[in-house]
Amino acid sequence: ALNDINALILGASTVSGTLGVTTAGALTQSGAVSVAGATTLAAGAGNNITLNNVGNDFGTVGITTGNNVALTDANALNLAASLVSGTLNVTTNGAITDSGNLVVTGVTTLAAGAGNNITLDNANNFSTVAVTSGNNVALNDINALILGASTVSGTLGVTTAGALTQSGALTITGVTSGSGADKAGLVAGDVIVSIDGNAIDTAAQLGSLLRGHKPRDVLQITLDRSGSSKIVSAQLGSRGA
Repeated sequence: ALNDINALILGASTVSGTLGVTTAGALTQSGAVSVAGATTLAAGAGNNITLNNVGNDFGTVGITTGNNVALTDANALNLAASLVSGTLNVTTNGAITDSGNLVVTGVTTLAAGAGNNITLDNANNFSTVAVTSGNNVALNDINALILGASTVSGTLGVTTAGALTQSGALTITGVTSGSGADKAGLVAGDVIVSIDGNAIDTAAQLGSLLRGHKPRDVLQITLDRSGSSKIVSAQLGSRGA
């Protein structure tokens, strides 16, 4: 356990148990940090936490307080209950999961690699989430959620208790099992041409049209599948569906 009344730089460290760091200033590093147990970080709501050395290897990281937080892990990373007053950036070479509720005021950016899953399904409260890279991605938010520009090589499942909108283009290779799209018969590679007769040319148009509907509304979707036109019906999902 470390406490500093100002900022703190962590040098190269290997910890076989847990690591707890509390500061009254920015928390950064000058060398790779490896922690076998849980890591708990508290820098204060106005101070940044930047642990982005590519050699880091954490097990679980929880942010008690922090402004803009950047974490990098050479393997998988589990996020414990965290309160981030600014942005959250997480980069891994393995799966990203959560074991506690995540509250992030700013934009959350996640990069797990195209072959690794991202599962953040606790009672989280994000503002905007962007997935730079990830395989199967599952997100849960107890309020509204904005999806930033994202590239998902597998499936995308999003559950919210508020409006679901987007601020950037979404590229999703897979179709989530059990989703409205899956039940309607959509498959990876399908291109949506129109919904209820309204042409869809951009991601912004799609988002605007979907915002005008309620959960469980049934939509008539015209799509292009390998050059052939097909019309399907899909029901919009809802929390708990």
